[in-house]
Amino acid sequence: MEQEILEILDKYPSFLATKEACKNPLPPMQFTFLKNNKLYFCTAKAIYKHRQNFNSVEFGIYNNQWIRIKRITQFNEDLSIKETMFERYLL
Repeated sequence: MEQEILEILDKYPSFLATKEACKNPLPPMQFTFLKNNKLYFCTAKAIYKHRQNFNSVEFGIYNNQWIRIKRITQFNEDLSIKETMFERYLL
């Protein structure tokens, strides 16, 4: 089941929504990777700043069925996570 979900997350567009007011309350957000049963995302500076103030989010993806996940944003300063981001996307 986890592998099937990961394939969907990699293949289809997704969105990260918040209820709090911001310029773009439903920005497109590409899933980055899964590690230790946690989903990781790389965001633009404006979205990062907004998430620091309003951390309740919903992540949604559609592939003829909806996957919706409600969570609280947690920021990670672990260098190994950042290295994985750079390796995956060659930023």
